[in-house]
Amino acid sequence: MPQLWLPLAAISVLMFLAISCSSDGGSTATDTPAPTTASRVENTPAPTATPDTPAETGGTVTIGSVVPSTGDLGVFGPDMTAAIDVAIDAVNAAGGVNGKQIEVIHRDSGTSEQLGADAANGLINVDGAVGIIGAMSSGVTLSVARAATIQNEIVQISPASSSPAITALDDNDFVFRTNMSDALQGGITADIATELGFTNIATTYINNAYGEGLTRVFSEGFEGNGGTVSAQIGHESGQVSYLAELQQASEDSPDALVVIAYPETASILLRESVEGGFFENYIFVDGVHSQSIFDAVTSPTIEGSYGTVAGAPESQARRDYVDLFREETGRESDNPYPGFALDAAAIMALAIEHADSEDPADIKDSLRTVANPPGVVVGPKDLARALELIRSGDDVDYVGAGGDQDFDEFGDLVNTVQLWRITNGKIEDLPIFLKPGDPINLPNDGSTGMSDSQPSDSGMAGASSRFTVGEGSEAIFKVDETLRGVDVVVAMQTNSLSGQIDLDAATADVEIDLHSLTSDQARRDRYVRERMFPDYPTATVQFPGLGTVPGDFTSNGEEFSTVLPGTVSVNGVDAQLDFDITARVDNGTELVALGTADFVWSDFGMTAPVSNFFAVEDDVRVEILLRASVVQ
Repeated sequence: MPQLWLPLAAISVLMFLAISCSSDGGSTATDTPAPTTASRVENTPAPTATPDTPAETGGTVTIGSVVPSTGDLGVFGPDMTAAIDVAIDAVNAAGGVNGKQIEVIHRDSGTSEQLGADAANGLINVDGAVGIIGAMSSGVTLSVARAATIQNEIVQISPASSSPAITALDDNDFVFRTNMSDALQGGITADIATELGFTNIATTYINNAYGEGLTRVFSEGFEGNGGTVSAQIGHESGQVSYLAELQQASEDSPDALVVIAYPETASILLRESVEGGFFENYIFVDGVHSQSIFDAVTSPTIEGSYGTVAGAPESQARRDYVDLFREETGRESDNPYPGFALDAAAIMALAIEHADSEDPADIKDSLRTVANPPGVVVGPKDLARALELIRSGDDVDYVGAGGDQDFDEFGDLVNTVQLWRITNGKIEDLPIFLKPGDPINLPNDGSTGMSDSQPSDSGMAGASSRFTVGEGSEAIFKVDETLRGVDVVVAMQTNSLSGQIDLDAATADVEIDLHSLTSDQARRDRYVRERMFPDYPTATVQFPGLGTVPGDFTSNGEEFSTVLPGTVSVNGVDAQLDFDITARVDNGTELVALGTADFVWSDFGMTAPVSNFFAVEDDVRVEILLRASVVQ
C-alpha cells in the first residue's frame, strides 16, 4: 500500500522544477525505419571488420553470444538468444550504432567450458566480434574470459553467471554481468532455510565454479545463523545415477537437502531422491528454476518447497520486456535469464553508440555511462529514444528487465533475490524480493515447504481476507521550496489509486495514475503529464510482506501500527522505503490505512532542482490514505 507514496513523492518533487523552469525535457526520438540485421546461429567463419577497425558509416558491427542450446543448461538457451535478437532488432530499426547495423552471431556453449571457450575464440578471431554476451554457466563464463575475452581485450557481459569467483577475476575490467553474484543469493537462501525452522541441512552441488561458490556461501550463512551443514556433496553433470551422492548427503538424517544443480542433472537426482525416500524436504536455487524438472518429477515431498532466483520487483521496465518478448516471439519465458540477456544486449549496443567507436576498450569505458546514474532513465522499449539521446550528447541510465543495471567497480550488480516455490507441481514466482538483511515474511497459507514442522508465524496471522483499493483513497506529496526568496510548501495529490491488499498472502500491490496528479498550478500539472511521465503514466507499489499483526486484526476494529518496507517503481526505477503505517478494519469489511514516509532525492539517483529563481529542499514527505473494501 504505502509504497505508492514513494513514486508519487519522487514525482511531485520533480514537478516543482517546472514551476520556475520552462526549459524542455529530454527529447523523444522517433524510430527511423531501417532493415534489421538477422542474427546467425552457426559455427562457420563470417569475416567482418576487426575489433580495431575505426567506426564509419555503413556496413555492420558484429557481436556474439555464447549461450547453451545443448547440454545441462540447454533448456534455457533458445529464449536467451531470442531475447538478444529482440534487443538488437530494436536497435537496428532505430538506425543501428555509429551509422551501422549490428550483426549478432550465436554460438552454442554446450554447457561445456572447452566448447564455450572455442566458441568465443571463433567469434573474436574469425567473425570479428567486438563484444561477447555470455556465458550462462559460471564455469563456462570463467573459461571464456580466461581463454578468449581477457587476452583479446574484448568486452564480455554474462546474463546468468553468478559465481563469486567472477568478482575476483583479474579481467582488466572487461568482464561484466547482468545477473547478481551468489554472494547475495547464498546468504539469503540460508536465511530462508533458517526461517523455515531447519537446523541440520545437507547440500549437493554441481562440481564447478557456480556450485562450489554457492554451497560455500550458503553453508557459511546457515552456520552463522546457528544451523549445522552436515554434508556438502559435489556431483558431476551428465551422470546416469546420483544414488551414491544422495546416500552420502543423507547419512546424518538432515532436515532438508539444498539442491544446487542444473536442469538435466536435477531431474535425475530428484527422481532418485524421491523414489529412494532419502529426504523429506528440499530447498532449490536458481539453477533448478525450470518447469521441465517438476514436469518430470512430482511428489508430496517436493510440493511446497521453496527456491531462490535472481529477480526484480514488478516495474514498467519489466512489463515492457515481457510485452516485447511476447510480441516478437509469440511466447513467454518461464525464467528470468532471457530478460537478463536482453539487458546485456541493450547495454552493449548503447555503449557502442556512446563510445562512437568499435574499439572494445572504448566500448568498455562507456558501459557504466549508459547503465548507471545519472542520466535519463530508459528501458527495454526505449532503445530508439536512448540512441537519440546519446547522439544528442545526453546521458542515459538503462533500467531493464532485471532491475537497476548499475555496474560496480567489479562489473557486478546488487539487485534482489526472488522467492519461488512449487505449488500444484508448478513453479510459482512469489512477489517476495529480498536483499541481504531484509526480513523474510513467508506466505501464511500453510505451505511452508516443511513436511514435519509447523507453519511460519510471520505474515498476517489468522487473517483470511483480500481487499480492493478504491474510492476515498488519496495520495499527497509535500516538499519545501524557496521560490524567488519566498518559502512555500508545494503539494500534489491524486485520488486515482487502485490495487489489492491480500492478508492471506501478506502482500499488497497498488497502482497510481501519475497523469491524475494535481496541484495549485495547471502549468505544473501539465509538465508532469507531458514531460515527466509521457511513457510511464503509472507508478506501482509492492509490499512483499505485511509484517506480523494481531490475529484478530480483521475483526476487532482497533488500530494497529507498524513499519513496513516497500518497493516503489516510477519511470522504470525501483526504490525501497520504510513506511510508518496505522491501519484498522471497520465492520470487518472496510480496511483503512494511513502511511507516511520521508525520503531524499538521492534515494532515486536524483538531485533536488535548483536555479537562480528557486530551490527545492532535499526532504520529501508522502502521506497516503488508503480505503479498501473486502473482496466477497
